[in-house]
Formats: sequence, structure tokens, C-alpha cells
Amino acid sequence: MRVVVHIGTHKTGTTSIQHFCASNRGELLRRGIYYPLSRYSPRNLNRLASQVARGHRDEAKTFMMRAVETAADRGADRILMSAESLYAMTVSFKLLQGERVHDYWDNEWACIEAFRSLLPIENLTVVCYLRRQDLFLESIYNQCVKDIYGYAGTIDDFLQLAEPMLDYAGHLRLWAQICGVGGLIVREYGAEPFDLIADFLKHVLGFDEVAGFTPLGRLTNERLGRDVLEFKRVTNRLKMPPEDGFLTYRILAAISKELEEPRNWNLLLEPHAREKLTEGFAEGNAFIASHYLTEPRSTLFDEPDPALVPTYPGLSIERALEIARGLWRKVREDGTLPRSPGNLQAAEIFEANLRRIVHMALDRGARVILSTPPSSLA
Repeated sequence: MRVVVHIGTHKTGTTSIQHFCASNRGELLRRGIYYPLSRYSPRNLNRLASQVARGHRDEAKTFMMRAVETAADRGADRILMSAESLYAMTVSFKLLQGERVHDYWDNEWACIEAFRSLLPIENLTVVCYLRRQDLFLESIYNQCVKDIYGYAGTIDDFLQLAEPMLDYAGHLRLWAQICGVGGLIVREYGAEPFDLIADFLKHVLGFDEVAGFTPLGRLTNERLGRDVLEFKRVTNRLKMPPEDGFLTYRILAAISKELEEPRNWNLLLEPHAREKLTEGFAEGNAFIASHYLTEPRSTLFDEPDPALVPTYPGLSIERALEIARGLWRKVREDGTLPRSPGNLQAAEIFEANLRRIVHMALDRGARVILSTPPSSLA
């Protein structure tokens, strides 16, 4: 039996792959592949990565052993697991949580070794999709800001913490130590019209046709517009409880869809910073392209487009007030949240904190709003 572990990376369509596999568990099993799920998620095993990184491994080991037993009982010869949080566990579960580590690569290797020790069988394949580092950074920064707990720093601050995550070659060298270079499947995450599911089926699972599988419906992993992202980033300084953080994200995602703004406002890196970032990882990327790609070549990614120039002017008082009004309206009026008793109670708690959220977003310029009655904002 062989275990195939899809480790991401983050922001390379992992949610789509996980939805597809979870929706097609029956068809995968018919083809000899068992896709196990835990009680923590209907689609992925990211909780397992958290348990490994934080040293809580007894439950994870039990889960692995049961997965192997179940696969054998059901006649499968492969176990497929997906958990993008297995990639760069030290960043996700240490550095971004405010913990310090003495040596990043020693800590990451310890996490990977711990994961390997949980597997009761020897045959291991590790699958990893990659996208150019500057695009990855912008995307995961957006994700971390909009998260329930919410990152409050700038992208430059974020890079200080997350830079090791961008060293794809360093991480893949560690994974190759537990599965061998021949056990790595490394693919470039392409831009549209790249068919991720077809690529995954062919190059990871070995199926040339998608016939027999239930097609994946359209998924939306909302990327907040720049003004809304900035509003959310600043209000993240409040360290809101998870309930408020969840409601804030849900409502702001809806508001973001209503606001029009130039497309290049979503660019977070200046051209010189983008060039410096990609040049810094060029050597490692070339190594991946020639040694790890399933179809080796001389370069891993295209060069950044020099025309990618951010023009975002910053969050204005007027736009912040517009977003604040939208928060009031959507909490109380238009059904953005299902009208369950729990959501209504959460909305009331959230509304009580909304003045603090507005104040934080507008800084000193919001003082006039703080003296404005809620009815004027709604």
C-alpha cells in the first residue's frame, strides 16, 4: 500500500482539490484509492498537521493507523491525504502565532520527521503545487488578514515572519529526505485556463480521463478588495473574539463584492520589491525545475510582468465610512447572515463592538463618526 500526501502549498487550489476528492470518495475507492476524513473537517486533514506541529500526536497516530486498516478492509491500494498546512508547519503554527524558534529548518525537519513517524507503512508519495513567490505572498497575506483571528501588520511585516515559507527548494529538500526524490510529485500551479483537477488526476493519481467523477462546482474563495482588506487589517488590532472575527469577515466579504475599485489596487508589492523577491529565490527555483518537476526544465516560473505597478492610494475616510455603514446595514437588515437565534445574538454582540471597529479603522479621522448615532450610520 502507498500513502499519497498532498501538502499544498497554500493558495494553489487546495480547497478545490479537497472538495473534489471529498465529493468523489466513492469513485476514488472504486479505483483503489481511499480518501480518509477526520471528525474536524469534511474535506481535509489540516487539523492533523496542527497536532503534528504542536506535539499532540497520539490522536494523529491513531487516526493514521485506522486509515490504513480501513483502506485495507475496503480493498484500496492507495491512501490519499490532503493537508496544505503540512507545508511550512513552523510558519503556520509557530511564527504566525507569535512563537519564536531557535532554528527554522531544524524545527521544520522535526515536524516532518514526526509526521513520517505516524505512518505505519513505508511507501510514501508527497505532492506539492507551487506558484511564483510574489504571487503566493500577496495571496496568503490577503488570506491571513481576512482570517477570523486576522493579521494586523503590513505585507512587509508579514514577509519578515513568513519569508522561510517562500523557500520552496528548502522545504522540498526536507520532504525528499523522507520519500526520496522519486517520491516527490511537484507541479506548477498555472494561471487560468489551467485545469487543476485534470492535472491532479493525471499527474498525481494517474487517470487520463475525468469520466466517472462528479464535476467540481464553482467554488469562491473570496479575496477581499483592497479598501475592505485595509479596513479589516486595521480592525484586526482589536484582537476580537472568534465570533466577532467570523462575522466581520463574512460581512466584509459581502461588502467587498459591492465596491468597485481598479484591478491593480490588489497589487501589494512595488515592482522593485517583486523583482528582489523573485531574484532571491531564483537559484532554488531553478533547482526545483531541473530536479523535482515531473517534467524537468530550466526555469520554474515566468518572470514578473514589469507593468504590475500598484496604484492604491490608501483607505480614505469616505470609503471607510461607506464600509462602516455597510457593516451596520448588513448586520441588521439585509439577511447577509441567516436569521437564526444564534446569529442574531452574535450580531447584537458584534453591533455593540462596532463603534470600536469603526474607530480603529478610521484612526483619528473617525472621531466625528464616534459621536454619530447608530441610526445615522445604518
